[in-house]
Amino acid sequence: MPNSKSYDLKYRPHSYWGPQGLETHYGARAKGELRRETGLALLGEGIADEGMLTSSLPDDERTAVGRIHPWFMGGEYLPDYLSNEVEIARVTMKSTTMDVISVRARYTKHRINYRIVDEYGDFWGTDHYVMRPATSTKPLTLKQVIKVINLNELVDEPREINYDGGCACRADEIFDFSTVSSVFYPELASWFDDANDEWLHREQARLNGNWEEEA
Repeated sequence: MPNSKSYDLKYRPHSYWGPQGLETHYGARAKGELRRETGLALLGEGIADEGMLTSSLPDDERTAVGRIHPWFMGGEYLPDYLSNEVEIARVTMKSTTMDVISVRARYTKHRINYRIVDEYGDFWGTDHYVMRPATSTKPLTLKQVIKVINLNELVDEPREINYDGGCACRADEIFDFSTVSSVFYPELASWFDDANDEWLHREQARLNGNWEEEA
């Protein structure tokens, strides 16, 4: 567990909607991970490439980029956004096709509704993820978003499945298999980077026979 004193766990965005910079607007809506990263990097240089930051690619373009490298498919097969829906956090995996899990918020007349989606919805079924809270009147705090990700084991479980499943990976090759990002929570990525680093430290200590000393 990262040092909570180093983070503002009570932080909550003023809103997921309303006036916002281009990075936030497009970063909360573009589905493809590598396309999104490239588009945001270009925005940082003052270049607005709408082709990079559009929410979804046409089917033929999505197929074409996947032929270049499987990672270009990452996030592109997420479900389309509902009306007034944005992404508040995402988990990106270093899997063959760079699978992405998206935590989303949808504005309604009286409350904000939340859901978690991935690129295999029909395979897992609609009840695969638990969203708690499922609704709120204000945006979630950083602590609440962390709890949602941990409750569903969105970072730990994919790493453990691959590490224990015979991937022949060293601990230092698999520790950051899943990373987290958000355009609304500036400290969220660092929290899970620290958590991944802690897992690596513990696992290396265990492998070196120093588990009890380090625990």
